[in-house]
Amino acid sequence: ITLDPATAHPELLLSPDLRSLLLADSPQTLPPDPRRFTESTSALSSQSFSAGSAYWEVTVGDRAVGMLGVCRESVQRQGPLAVSPSAGFWAVKVGGGGALAALSSPPVAVEVRTAPRAIGVLLEHEAGVVSFYNVSDGSHMFTFSDEFGEPL
Repeated sequence: ITLDPATAHPELLLSPDLRSLLLADSPQTLPPDPRRFTESTSALSSQSFSAGSAYWEVTVGDRAVGMLGVCRESVQRQGPLAVSPSAGFWAVKVGGGGALAALSSPPVAVEVRTAPRAIGVLLEHEAGVVSFYNVSDGSHMFTFSDEFGEPL
């Protein structure tokens, strides 16, 4: 998975290989782009998925705070976001110390045996399933089931 710089919020610094990101100390000056997130410090991947299955792992480290998951290509990117399945997002929030929450409506706390240093994401598009796994111990953390209706 590589990140799409055209979608990245100005406060996100993308690595040269577009495979990782960091939060900047101050926003970058970037050209306007309707694909860019304007208020939510978010970025999308360059890849989209409209069929089949895909699996990838995201290294979160030990002090990570943020969200990761999948979203519809058509999600709102301008203004504040409500991250939930009804808004086209299927994601988990990773807090410091390994605290996790599935961003469903309402959010659900996810109990983990070991704080994840990497999270596996399994997308099964036709089945309407997105599952999250703790790569550190191989455990299942949460699964969303839904009808996606478009590429993610």
